[in-house]
Amino acid sequence: MRSVLILVVVMMAAWLGGCSSFDKDFAQVQAQPVGAPGSLAGAWSGEWQSDKGHGKGALKAVITPAEAPSTVTGSTPQKFDARFYATWAEVLNGEYTVPMTGVPGPEGMQFSGSKDLGPMYGGLYHYRGYIKGDTFYSTYKSSGDSGTFTMKRVSQRK
Repeated sequence: MRSVLILVVVMMAAWLGGCSSFDKDFAQVQAQPVGAPGSLAGAWSGEWQSDKGHGKGALKAVITPAEAPSTVTGSTPQKFDARFYATWAEVLNGEYTVPMTGVPGPEGMQFSGSKDLGPMYGGLYHYRGYIKGDTFYSTYKSSGDSGTFTMKRVSQRK
């Protein structure tokens, strides 16, 4: 019984520590001004929803450039790291970071990518979407699920 209690305490500490780390980073990015509408970089908040009945929940993201801004110009593909914090079933949560490649266009940025999140989170996910103004929209697919992410930018404008 004592070992179960210790395991629960350790798991709760890890869960709370992960949440506070994400929240701190989210607040820091949110406070920074961002560039033009259509940019992927910044703090985002919204929701995810499964198309296959596997749930829905709150979703936050911190998206940062994965390369120096001086190395990209015009319609050159740009690399980003997207750190997501998602909740489901109102009490469970998870955090993961995925690579994104974005291509600027006349109406915003289109992006795509894929990442294996491991068997606990559904394996290999493919995603694609777009940023238009301050709205982020994406679809995702894995072998066991598909759905959407919809978020709004919460970062400040320059």
